[in-house]
Amino acid sequence: KRHPATKVITFKAGDAERARQALEILGDDAPKRNIELRLAERRAHKKQRRELVRNWKMQSLGDDDLQLYHCDFRNLMETANLDAGSVDLVLADLPYGREFNSHIPELLEFSFQVLKPGGVFCAYVGMYQLPLLIGDSKNKLEYQCTGFSSWNGAGSYFEKNGCSLQATPVLIFSKGAWTRRNQWYNHIHRANSDREKEWHPWQKAVKDVSHWLMAFTDVGDLVVDPLAGAFTSAVACSQLNRRFIGCDVVEDNVLCGNKRLAELLASKAELQKM
Repeated sequence: KRHPATKVITFKAGDAERARQALEILGDDAPKRNIELRLAERRAHKKQRRELVRNWKMQSLGDDDLQLYHCDFRNLMETANLDAGSVDLVLADLPYGREFNSHIPELLEFSFQVLKPGGVFCAYVGMYQLPLLIGDSKNKLEYQCTGFSSWNGAGSYFEKNGCSLQATPVLIFSKGAWTRRNQWYNHIHRANSDREKEWHPWQKAVKDVSHWLMAFTDVGDLVVDPLAGAFTSAVACSQLNRRFIGCDVVEDNVLCGNKRLAELLASKAELQKM
């Protein structure tokens, strides 16, 4: 008999090790054909997330200041009973694939609706999305600055001009005039030791997200993440005493976020007892 096998072509020892780890996680779920390393890792992460929440049910966190929802961001106001003009910061990590680009105007309109006057919209974006956000003539938000989240080593490859990326742009807008008076920095650097990918393949480090929260909010402020993914923003809000409302369209992501926060709150309660 002939048994089809999974084949991942790599050119570096590090990539070969990454491929081996991904295939080990996938096991019999690995597709029996040639597959790119990035796709293999994505499927491996998806399987890990599924296993993390296999027997986990959504539960009350016992903290009304942290609210997680399984819905599209376009339905979040209705689902969360979120009032217009009530949010201090909209913090989002946009999916970098081009398929999300058509939703960018809707995300900007959503942010304009929920933000307070002077509120801030802060978004991690892909290189292809920069001109779509900055150059959108219908955008009611005012562009203020571009920040950067950088790391050691090479990241994605920008085919258009051959650039190997070492930083993610972070675009900062405000609703109306800029009203905050604190000093802040437009750059955060992540060491390799800060890399966090346990809950989502595109997961940001808590240290990274906390940088923007401290720059654009104060204790007690309301933060909304309409594309929450790993819900790192919720974790950072819990640690920094900010209120949080967030959603994601993928149910496993919401379950992971709920489990992640439940474990964090249980750990904090145990420390308080000690």
